[in-house]
Amino acid sequence: MAWHFTSALVVLVLMEGCRFACCSHDCIKACEDLQAASLPESSSSSSSASAVICGWEEPDSYCKKPPISVRDVYEELWNNNLNIAKDILNLPFLQNMEKQTLSPDVYSNFMMQDIYYAGQVTNMLKKLSETPGELQDFFKNRYNSYDKFLQTLLHDYNLKDVSCIKPIPAIKKYIDDYREIMEKEEPIYFAVGLYPCARLWPFLANELKMDETNLYYKWKKDNIDGYYEKNYKDFLNKHLQSEEEIERANKVFKQQILNEGEFFEASGQSGVERRRQGVR
Repeated sequence: MAWHFTSALVVLVLMEGCRFACCSHDCIKACEDLQAASLPESSSSSSSASAVICGWEEPDSYCKKPPISVRDVYEELWNNNLNIAKDILNLPFLQNMEKQTLSPDVYSNFMMQDIYYAGQVTNMLKKLSETPGELQDFFKNRYNSYDKFLQTLLHDYNLKDVSCIKPIPAIKKYIDDYREIMEKEEPIYFAVGLYPCARLWPFLANELKMDETNLYYKWKKDNIDGYYEKNYKDFLNKHLQSEEEIERANKVFKQQILNEGEFFEASGQSGVERRRQGVR
């Protein structure tokens, strides 16, 4: 009995090393022949025992390649542009928020521009969510989330809609880039374009050293917990597979995170500085 058990283990160990190497019935037959030579006659005569020991109740189950590690494009996009995110963190607008030296008027103008951004992106997401296709469910989810956020902002700032807000050039360019992606690119790249904002703001909120006594702590609290991984990781890793797709995604991500940087940079300028640069 002990010899029977040991031999069975030998067969299993031998086959464990080669079961992914051959996928033909000849390979299966070779295992059965090996087992018949290794086990007592009483055992090898049982086809059911052979199947159990070789693990071949369903022979085709061993004719699959071993799992290949999936390329984490989601994390790659962020890591490739992490230096830009760190540069944004050091911009005057955010540093002044941390030090509580930011003018309330400057912060209010920043929020108005953010509301305009949310309104424009929500409108584009609505259009994408109504377009049949493989990505429609993703865009429906993002549209519902953005629309809920927009309605909260409009309520908090006593606004009916965003038509009364004049965008500064940095936000206008940001929105124009979104629109160009929507009109000229495959829908997956619009999703890529959304990702920088979703990942950047929680990063900034976590990095800023602010407690409850800070005048701008609410911004940190509202943005510190994002659901970017749940919303984007599996989705992007599934739909960005080829080198060409990943290369294009990197370009779109970089373009949009740079737009984020331009928005924060412009928001940190005084009204005089913006007028000098033709921002107003």
